[in-house]
Amino acid sequence: MLQNVSESEIARFFDCFVEAFAAFDGVLVGRLFMAPGVALKRDGTLQGFSTRQDVEAYYQAALDRYRASGCRSCRYSDLDVRFLNDSSAIATASWDLLRADGSAINHWRQAYFLSRLGGEWRIFGSAFVSE
Repeated sequence: MLQNVSESEIARFFDCFVEAFAAFDGVLVGRLFMAPGVALKRDGTLQGFSTRQDVEAYYQAALDRYRASGCRSCRYSDLDVRFLNDSSAIATASWDLLRADGSAINHWRQAYFLSRLGGEWRIFGSAFVSE
């Protein structure tokens, strides 16, 4: 473990992600990201984000699709964190989109590239890993 960093910090970050997701608000989710940034999507294409507004619009569109499909919340599990130094990490997590009754609609694994600036962790890149 590196000095001044812990896996519990990253777990709290993802807890905040779950809370922001539950609001179905792209602005709240967007606050967890840095711009510029990039996402490697499920279909293998890259999505670049030049501004925070790009991130917000991307996630609002995804949140709208999820809600229309019956999703009401999400959860993560199997969080694995590898610290590169005191201010950067790679985290992988499994995700489930959940219906109101708690049953899963979709499941996948995602990798996140995180940086800590001013004491706050933010995502600057993500990559779809597997179903």
